[in-house]
Amino acid sequence: MRPAVELEIERKYALSLEQDVPSLAGTVIEGPAADYHLVAVYYDTPDGRLGADRLVIRRRTGGRDDGWHLKAPGPDADHRVELQLPIDPQAPGLIPEGFWDEVSERLGEQPLVPVATLRTFRQERDLLGADDSVLARLCIDEVHSEVGSYTDHWREAELELASGQLALLDELEAVFAAAGIGRATDVAKIARALGSSNQQPAAATAGSVVQSYLAAQLGALQHWYRDPSGLPAGDAHDGRVACRRLRSVLNTFADVFAPGSRGRLRTELRWLGLQLSPLRDAEVVADRLAGGPVEPAAEWAGFVASYRQVVLAGRRTSLEESLDRPRVAALLAGLEGLLAGSALSAAAAGEPDELVAHWLAAVRRVGTAARTAEQRGDEPSWHEVRKAAKAARYGAELLARRLPAFEQQQTAWEQVTEQLGAVQDAAVTRAELQRPEVAALPGATPQLLAQLDQREQEAQRMALQRGRAAVTAALTLS
Repeated sequence: MRPAVELEIERKYALSLEQDVPSLAGTVIEGPAADYHLVAVYYDTPDGRLGADRLVIRRRTGGRDDGWHLKAPGPDADHRVELQLPIDPQAPGLIPEGFWDEVSERLGEQPLVPVATLRTFRQERDLLGADDSVLARLCIDEVHSEVGSYTDHWREAELELASGQLALLDELEAVFAAAGIGRATDVAKIARALGSSNQQPAAATAGSVVQSYLAAQLGALQHWYRDPSGLPAGDAHDGRVACRRLRSVLNTFADVFAPGSRGRLRTELRWLGLQLSPLRDAEVVADRLAGGPVEPAAEWAGFVASYRQVVLAGRRTSLEESLDRPRVAALLAGLEGLLAGSALSAAAAGEPDELVAHWLAAVRRVGTAARTAEQRGDEPSWHEVRKAAKAARYGAELLARRLPAFEQQQTAWEQVTEQLGAVQDAAVTRAELQRPEVAALPGATPQLLAQLDQREQEAQRMALQRGRAAVTAALTLS
């Protein structure tokens, strides 16, 4: 759906908490007042990229124009361009695709997350001409803002031009000025809310370090799942890795979160990862099949092409048709909630260094799994090592953002998961080659399938050797 576009012409004026506006009856006819209770959630990147460009994305309810609003600067201080889209009742927290298109170039890999909630008690009245046409609107707003744990409270007046001429605003402003009411310093309410809260930069804490990492992974998941009406923009790998990182960190650093804030989300992240697994496995197999020449070349190329056209495309279509989009939207909204101060426990106020103990516990779990795998010597045991090593890797990634000494740990554990991941990818490919659906594809002769299986078996063996060595090196370093 394309956004509706409006050009707003409005001015804002600062009021004290007890101050009211003067009568405007000498200039216009004042219509009856209507009262509204507006609730607006504002979105930006954690580093404020939209605000820096004077862009505003909000979801507002309770007024005449409930919906998603994107505001951008106009040609001068009085003008603002506003784009509007309705709220999807099945996914009310999902930012519309049309807004992503407008701001995506500014975001990089950053997520769009709630940065403030404004609750406004509004008294609104039409300002009429002699023929009862609506020339302008007057809004008197009492605003309560929440930015993290910081709150603010103020009143302001707003004059918005309707069918009248710009000179009318000058006349009304003169009436305000005579009553001692001047222009507001901030053109947008969100600018005041964020400006007040940012006066004292907060020191890094254990909780803020974890939340920063979660925000990055939420951003990856959002960028993957941008379009609620079609298949996500990225491949299954991007979405599944983001799910795994989020699940892992929520488990490893569980103590920084308040009780009950994360359990359901971990379940939902696992659910989404499972939805993506069939497509991701097909992506892996298609890439591995195309990874090296198999004789005869024409037969091999035909088999790879048919695998992509039949199996890979079929699983993509299946995901398009079966993915529960409202459930995904609810998951994204729940992850946004983890970035709020209310999601944190008392332990989150500790120093970032206190997170190291939780990471070391994850490393010890890898050591235990590795000893078991060495004793048993089977591939399923090494698969358990790989799963444990992911927690060590993602924990090191998180810590390296704040503690540079962990960059070496991050590299070491990346090697572990990459090599053991290659073992798993080879196992997935071998299993796929044995499926009747694959054996029936054009070009899939028994000789070719056997040759491919032998290649994957050898790749699996070599990757396991490298993986075992990488585990030993990482555990020694830790």
